[in-house]
Amino acid sequence: MVIFIIGGALIISSGGIHYLNGSVMSSPQAVVSAIIMSGILLFLPKPKTIDDDHNPVGLRRRTIAGLIDLYIAMGGCLAVFILFILIIEYFATGLFQWSYERPKFVMRDVLGFIMITGCFYGLHYYFYKHAEKGRATPGQYIMGYRIVPANMGEPKFGARATHAYITLCLWVFMIIPLLKVKDGIYPWDRKSHTRAVRIRIPD
Repeated sequence: MVIFIIGGALIISSGGIHYLNGSVMSSPQAVVSAIIMSGILLFLPKPKTIDDDHNPVGLRRRTIAGLIDLYIAMGGCLAVFILFILIIEYFATGLFQWSYERPKFVMRDVLGFIMITGCFYGLHYYFYKHAEKGRATPGQYIMGYRIVPANMGEPKFGARATHAYITLCLWVFMIIPLLKVKDGIYPWDRKSHTRAVRIRIPD
């Protein structure tokens, strides 16, 4: 888990990643860190854990895990997609540079916007794939839980990721109803026929 935290820090702080108001910035460290973290996520063996279903997984635990995962996933996605934007700029100008800024909009900025929106697909895939494999995300592992199918029907891991993201965007309106949940089964759990279960490392 330390690798992911350090990698995320490198991506954000190393000259970092930036896409705002015609200003675009990335760095070699950010791209390399994103590639390394992606490789670890894809090929690292699933940690050996034991499900511990005695206590529900509360909102605070899930929120902290979600923030950790957003930090890792969005940092990695932005580093890669912004690299594509810089490559598009290179083909248009003949000059590659890790950052540029221009005062006015040009048509190729539309491609850049499409690339950035692709980050949201990458974020969705990140949560979907971990849940489908029955594997905790780095944030979930740190906070001691994972996502498993519930006895409610066919699990819908993609719908879970989408519903959780919408809830995050509307948190101002959702926070009071969510705080009233006592059984650890939240709307995105019911909608997707899944549930969160505590995990622990075997003795």
